[in-house]
Amino acid sequence: MSAEGHAPPRTSADIGRRRHILGLLALVLAVVFSSAMRIHFALADVNFDEESADGMLKSDPGLIYYVTERILQSGGLPPDDFRADPRIEHPGEVDIPAMFTVGQEFFAAWTYRIFGGEMPLHVFCTWLFGIFASLTAVGVYGLAWELTGRVKLAALAALFFAVLPFNYRTIGMILIREEFSFPLFALHAWLLARAVRTRTTWSFLGAGLALVLALASWHAMGMIVTIEVGALAAWFARTGENPLAVPKAWIVPALAVLACLFVPVLRSKLFLFSIPVMAALAMLAAALLDRRGAWTHGRKVLVAAGAFAALFAVSLVARRWISGGADDYGHVYELILAKLAHGGRLPEDRTELSFGARLIWQGPFATSTWRDFRIGLGLANAFLAASVLAAIPGWVRGRGDAAFLQLSLFALISTVAAWMVRRTLILLGFAVPVLAAALFHHSRRPRLGVALLTLATAFQAVDLANRTRGVANGWYLPANMRPGLDPRAGVRELRRLVRWVGQNVPKDAAIMGDFIASTSILAHSGHPIVLQPKYETASSRARIEDFYMTFFTGTFESFLGLLERYDSRYLLVDAQVLWSFRYVGGVPLQQHSPTPGTPAYAFLRRDPIVPGFELLFRSPPELEADGVSYRLYRVE
Repeated sequence: MSAEGHAPPRTSADIGRRRHILGLLALVLAVVFSSAMRIHFALADVNFDEESADGMLKSDPGLIYYVTERILQSGGLPPDDFRADPRIEHPGEVDIPAMFTVGQEFFAAWTYRIFGGEMPLHVFCTWLFGIFASLTAVGVYGLAWELTGRVKLAALAALFFAVLPFNYRTIGMILIREEFSFPLFALHAWLLARAVRTRTTWSFLGAGLALVLALASWHAMGMIVTIEVGALAAWFARTGENPLAVPKAWIVPALAVLACLFVPVLRSKLFLFSIPVMAALAMLAAALLDRRGAWTHGRKVLVAAGAFAALFAVSLVARRWISGGADDYGHVYELILAKLAHGGRLPEDRTELSFGARLIWQGPFATSTWRDFRIGLGLANAFLAASVLAAIPGWVRGRGDAAFLQLSLFALISTVAAWMVRRTLILLGFAVPVLAAALFHHSRRPRLGVALLTLATAFQAVDLANRTRGVANGWYLPANMRPGLDPRAGVRELRRLVRWVGQNVPKDAAIMGDFIASTSILAHSGHPIVLQPKYETASSRARIEDFYMTFFTGTFESFLGLLERYDSRYLLVDAQVLWSFRYVGGVPLQQHSPTPGTPAYAFLRRDPIVPGFELLFRSPPELEADGVSYRLYRVE
């Protein structure tokens, strides 16, 4: 019988190649879907103006936009006053690369110069970071494949990631740090798992470089890396398996140390003396001293603990010598301790919290509720619980799939972090799809697991579609949106304000106001401002404390002295935003109106006339009644 006309039998290599192609197609689908979601809902929002960004940028995005434009105006290079900017914190000068993580700004400026064309910068950035943030799916796919070796599970993990609602928290913000930094962390996690398997120099270099870029692009990444190193150190303490004893693994902490010495923001924040760096160096010291691998479990851990204690002692001395004891991240530690002490509930008595803890305990740093977990993660909560429970026996015995057990602990710690700080739910959005894939890979009925993950992905896709249909982006809405108010009123009025300022206020005149609206003025009119929203520097928090405490609890004379001290004759009053910060400024939550005799009492009344100040700009009374109220004063 002739074989002519019959296809040759498929080999295992052919089948494997086809599976990888299908897996990559699924990954592309996840990235394209996620990108389309981010870009479509941002551009389709009623407040998004594709012609002008005026009124759309405020708080962090306004500051990032300002720095990006400055880099563009300098031809993609740092501007001449990059190390001494006079506009961000008037009357002082700001060393931008030492105070802020500016990786995103340079990336945006360079790509815009190449691909931007005639497209407005804010529209280009919406497209750029809508796509870039979606590349987190690449890290999810790669890490899931490393943990399971199965293309189907890796593809499902990437697709499941793409349909979790909380992964879209930043839609429409235009420029926000995590959209650039977190995909780099996801890439680092994948490449690190790959490096442990392949043990090649290039894999460890890739993992280390991705980590450095992530750290240099987002202040909060330090906490995420602390959780990562904590999970690795816990496994080392339980089993004696030192992750830095793997050949060439030293490359990753070595690159981190070099970054701490040469990247301005990491150097200024003394990240070399941070807990994750010191813990990694302690484990590396134990690995180097035990080159033959002859030490007992207890001796390895004891040496690493001793090295960490020594480094910690050195760090205390070094911090006091370098910064005089001031800690730029002190407010974060204060927040964590306060949330643990108060069970995540904001205490009625504001004196129970330091100013730093009160300042950061709001917005994305608020305590999560069960509703946040339920809506943001959906069915991922069930996979999270199942994975953590499945990991308990392995941790008790000190044996099992190390990568799965370490990632389970990472997810468990991230759950606590996500409860304390709402924005860190993004960690679970990344980790849980990978955990689900690994969990079903180890199950006795993997086909059932694949079916469950497929159904969960389909359900979450439908749920995501229902939740996003016709929803206005809360980022653009007024602080206290009233029923019947035009959702475009807030952006329109802020746009009118910044344009009025640009046309009527002298260019060198500094404007004092809350740090939400101030950066909108900085970005669009270029006027110097006094307060900015990136308060990861102790000196920045000090001037914010000076403003809010004087405004809400000081005298009128002390407030005039404050304006004089910061060389500002112009005061911007956003009544709704300022009153929302009353607790930060020392006013009890149960107090429903400003204290008589304070500056807040004078400036937050319906009557806009304040003795000693000239009213230059005022929102229409009908808008003020609906909660949209901007007033600009000048000291007479």
